[in-house]
Amino acid sequence: MSRTLRGMRCPPLAFTLVIHIGLLVGACATKTPVPSVIPPPTPSPATASVSRSPTVAPPTLIGHPQVAFTSVLEAAPSPETGSEANGHHTLFSIPIGKEGVRYEGQNVPEKEVWGPQGFTVAPDGAFWIVDSVGNRLLHYDATGHLLDRLDLDPHHVVGAADVAVTDSHILVLAISIPMVYRLSTEGESVARYTVPPHLEGEISGITVGDHGEVILELGEGRSLFLLVDADGKASQTGYYVPNKPTYASIEARGANRGHVVIGDQRVEIITTHALTGLRVLGITPAGSFYVRVSERTSTSPTQVSVTLRHYSTAGQLLGVAHVPVAEQHAYVPNGLALGPEGDVYALITLPDRVEIQRIVFRPAKEAP
Repeated sequence: MSRTLRGMRCPPLAFTLVIHIGLLVGACATKTPVPSVIPPPTPSPATASVSRSPTVAPPTLIGHPQVAFTSVLEAAPSPETGSEANGHHTLFSIPIGKEGVRYEGQNVPEKEVWGPQGFTVAPDGAFWIVDSVGNRLLHYDATGHLLDRLDLDPHHVVGAADVAVTDSHILVLAISIPMVYRLSTEGESVARYTVPPHLEGEISGITVGDHGEVILELGEGRSLFLLVDADGKASQTGYYVPNKPTYASIEARGANRGHVVIGDQRVEIITTHALTGLRVLGITPAGSFYVRVSERTSTSPTQVSVTLRHYSTAGQLLGVAHVPVAEQHAYVPNGLALGPEGDVYALITLPDRVEIQRIVFRPAKEAP
């Protein structure tokens, strides 16, 4: 999920993903190994073949093979641009294959299908998709017109998992060999940063701070790690705490209660079934915020429902939307992103295409 902590992509933030913090600051931060900054490699006339593996094996959402994942929305997605799919608005679709997004393991019964691992919305409203199998970035404008394909092989990226974009740079997170690559918007190498070994296995995404800091999301946003400071230097401070404290917490395992904190606002979250996931997706420029809520039934087979809740700056519930998780053909770890205008987008994988959808929220009074 790309993001910025002010508008949030991770906010992806100027947006895109954002902040779910378990606020692990304090003494441990001073003991954190400092990542090193490595100059970009010198381009060679011929690029050697680089062996790649999936960044994230497509897992079942709760790690149990007998779990049936259902969505409240049952309508099949439509391939037509501007159509309504699963209650959400389809902006455009992308073909599968060389001219679009690539899959691996499709039509192979013994293999899980895996494909794009994430995407983000840039400050100008354009979309950047991590085509992990093709090891490249796909750049589309807001109407679905392909602007560019950036090959990541020349930069020796192995296991591209997420992307964050600013007005001047592109940041690519690789997980197979943990590294962050800073590229120019034209795709030229600027710098690369090693990830401290003790973070391997915990990294789930990348985002950008209010002042251009490079921040790693750990444990699906439960905490943030400052990798590179605003001056482009390897950070020596460790875990990152934004100016506006933001975090989510579940009361206890199997409980149906939790809460999120945004600044001085605390919002209680109550679900019908066991609360299994709670994270702040992002804060809009206007100050409202989105929370991703996952709950699981105790029936057999188990069912998982994922919703997004939109809250005002005062913590009032404004709307609810169901996330079409069950319809995904290939699991996308960073499949939600917050745009610069405050809209939420989803990357939806289907057998014959990938869609960019704008999430449509029901007003709170109409939400179930």
